[in-house]
Amino acid sequence: MQNIDILYIINSDVTINELILFIEKTNKKSYFFLTTHYIFEEEIKILKSKFSNKTIINRDFTYYFDDKDMNNFDDEALQYSYKKNYFDNTLFMSLSVKNKNQYVKNKLLNIYKFIDIYCEDGIGINKDIWVNSKNELNENNFIKNKISKFKRIVTKRKKISFLNYKNDKYLFFGTTKRIKFVNEITLEMKDYNYLLLLILLKFNYFKNFKLCFATHEYDKRLIDFKNKDIFMVIDGYMSPNYPKTNIELFRNVIVVTDKYYNSKWFYNYNISINKPFPFQEVSYFKEVEKPYIINKVVLLMNHTGDWTSLINRSDDDFLLEAFCRLAKFFQNIEFIVRLHPTAIHELHNGKEYNNRIYNYIKILNLDNLSISDKNLNEDLERGDLFFSEYSNTLLDAISIGKIGVISNMTKRRNFMQEFVDLGFHHIDSNDELYNIMSNAISSDTIKNIITKQNIAVKKYNNLQKEYFNV
Repeated sequence: MQNIDILYIINSDVTINELILFIEKTNKKSYFFLTTHYIFEEEIKILKSKFSNKTIINRDFTYYFDDKDMNNFDDEALQYSYKKNYFDNTLFMSLSVKNKNQYVKNKLLNIYKFIDIYCEDGIGINKDIWVNSKNELNENNFIKNKISKFKRIVTKRKKISFLNYKNDKYLFFGTTKRIKFVNEITLEMKDYNYLLLLILLKFNYFKNFKLCFATHEYDKRLIDFKNKDIFMVIDGYMSPNYPKTNIELFRNVIVVTDKYYNSKWFYNYNISINKPFPFQEVSYFKEVEKPYIINKVVLLMNHTGDWTSLINRSDDDFLLEAFCRLAKFFQNIEFIVRLHPTAIHELHNGKEYNNRIYNYIKILNLDNLSISDKNLNEDLERGDLFFSEYSNTLLDAISIGKIGVISNMTKRRNFMQEFVDLGFHHIDSNDELYNIMSNAISSDTIKNIITKQNIAVKKYNNLQKEYFNV
């Protein structure tokens, strides 16, 4: 068993500069950094060059488990996440994180003996597992939390969109910007006090409307206060091989989707699906047109959270580092990183996430590598080749005739396996990433890339037509 002076468990809210200060302050011979994210090679080089006389080991959580383990973390948490037949998603996430932390701790303590353990608190970390601290909530704190929660409800505002279409009335809670409407649609937007809205729902004030919300506007309170059916219009990508755990949120709504693949996950767990509303645009993928030249390559980043153990905060980091490595090799091509708009949320990738990525790109100092400052449509328009692990925006790129590559650099299942099976391009290693990039910039081999994607596009479009009985 190897002796290590300090084990330090951190997430992405701890910067490299803070790690340097931590080492300077503690001044021990050996350090083990366990991270919920992945520390980039260039960042580790900075640490090791500054402290060349010290032993520094770094591992991310996913180093110690695989797809089966992650699934088990969720399944075990799911068993204890029901209260009177109600699925408590907050409790589930907490238990899943706890299971993950306990598993990694058991693995580590079989290999290393740590003299001291330091642990940050926050996303992806259960501090009690590591330092045996009790963080019990006393009665006064409990009352304060309840009062604070009530204040948020009283002062909160909620945007509501109203739509009249073909003799039917629809009400949407929150934004509808990700829903694809037919061209002639006009929505009337109003702003409601949140508490008033809950009261109006309770007394069936909107009885003449079909109540709807987009997936990304999911709000359990609104569902609980309704007096009639409520429709969830899927406005993102729902993988058919998502775990069961996420599905529990959607058992009290009527699911509506305009994409055949989004229906499969729900069918797998006996949740019925409604075909799209008349106001939704039915879309198909466009074939890639020849000739096609690669000048700009775009990485479409995802975001993460604790909604399932199968998603980890290191997932995107692996792909980002590999993507940036491509920029070093192909310096006559422009490489663009598009950050996910909600990654910076404190419960997703963390409040320091974007800063960390900006600093990493700055460290690399490559003239042909940048972070996008454009909107999504502009990036889709200017990009020629798109990489992403699993993303609705990757499908958006393919839908307008751009080349897309499903890129899973993780140790778990591919959440776009449905599209891999149809024949769309995919990679799961650095070598495969390099090879497809090399082939894409060759006037000879790009023809094969285009042909392969176009065959997959035809298969997809046929399945879409079958779904709509066209």
